[in-house]
Amino acid sequence: MTRSRLAGTALRVTVSAAVFAALVEYVGLEAIVAQLRAIDARFVALALLLLVAESLVRCVNWRQLAREVGCALPLREVVHAYYVGGFIGAVLPSTLSTDAARSTIVAMRNGSRVEVLLATTVTLNLISLGAASLCALLACLWIFARSGTLPPTALAALLAGGGYLAGLAVLGMLAGRLRARVPGADSDASSGAGRGVFHAVRRVAERFAGSLLVIRSGAAEIGRVGATAVASFALRTAGIQALLVGAGTGVPWAGLVVVGPLLAIAAVLPISVAGIGGLQAVTVYVLGEWGVSPEQATAVSLVHTALFVVLHGLGSIPYVLARPALAQTAPRKNLSSGPPH
Repeated sequence: MTRSRLAGTALRVTVSAAVFAALVEYVGLEAIVAQLRAIDARFVALALLLLVAESLVRCVNWRQLAREVGCALPLREVVHAYYVGGFIGAVLPSTLSTDAARSTIVAMRNGSRVEVLLATTVTLNLISLGAASLCALLACLWIFARSGTLPPTALAALLAGGGYLAGLAVLGMLAGRLRARVPGADSDASSGAGRGVFHAVRRVAERFAGSLLVIRSGAAEIGRVGATAVASFALRTAGIQALLVGAGTGVPWAGLVVVGPLLAIAAVLPISVAGIGGLQAVTVYVLGEWGVSPEQATAVSLVHTALFVVLHGLGSIPYVLARPALAQTAPRKNLSSGPPH
């Protein structure tokens, strides 16, 4: 690890600890401990089972997308990489670290190109958040049809989800344009001299969209991947609801679906900036908007995070034990070891 990355990690851990300390001071340590003790263990066990199911569905989802680039990945390898990468991401909070670790582990065993696998993980994240955003938009319409108004968090989800889906559509259009170009053409050719802010922004967007061209999926394939992503989102939502019920509270299902994308965004941005402490703070605020008390929201968020870390830690053990044997095994030739199409 370079000095800059080490300093960045140290800063993130420091900020995370400071944010979490402020959250504990705001809620009250005694109230949090009392609420943790009051959570029904049966619902914690149910949440763990749902988290296991969600992770396995997520692995199937990644395998679906990897197949579209010619990576015939055994499910066992995908599961190992998913758990190990998730555990690394929990220790060193960063979505990029998690995705890079998962892609590297599979590439070492499978002989695939890391950048191709990383593109599949990034694309899967985009599709998953898009599926969650679409579910949130439908839930907003349901809430508005029943009450004639939208709570602040629902309005935020409506704007964020709608904006994200619009941006995803633009990326899809750019990717389609790049795919239609003559092979070997310079992606900057359409920008002329490339002067001006507009051309610079367009070049950046086209290069980002170009990284998704390794996915040679049609609408039907993307639809299947998206449907699996919806199933993963549903399992995650059910797990959070189980913990809320176990804590003696609950959020209407439509409301929980609405805040799903907000929590998904909170799992990326605050973790990248303020670590786990930032995720806890955002979760407490969002759930508080739906009537969940700060101590209940904090306890639920802490238990859910702990279950995630424990599950991925336990899931990493088989890979760690098998690591010497894997090191002696030559990587298999894979269709994606060549240049991406």
